[in-house]
Amino acid sequence: MKAVLDIAVPIVAFLIMIPVGLELTVTAFRKLSHVPRMATAALVGQILQTEIWVGDKNACPVRSMNRKG
Repeated sequence: MKAVLDIAVPIVAFLIMIPVGLELTVTAFRKLSHVPRMATAALVGQILQTEIWVGDKNACPVRSMNRKG
């Protein structure tokens, strides 16, 4: 089951993100240029959150739900 999930979850996430990416236009990126602080803060926040989850194996809520005990 774990092997199936390890393969299926990234594939499903990729397939879900395709329509999101296809809807992006040049106008969307121009709007981002009007709020550079917000865009930078969001990007830094995502990077830091990923680093925290990867660095501390128990910090990721998905992994902690799968723990036994």
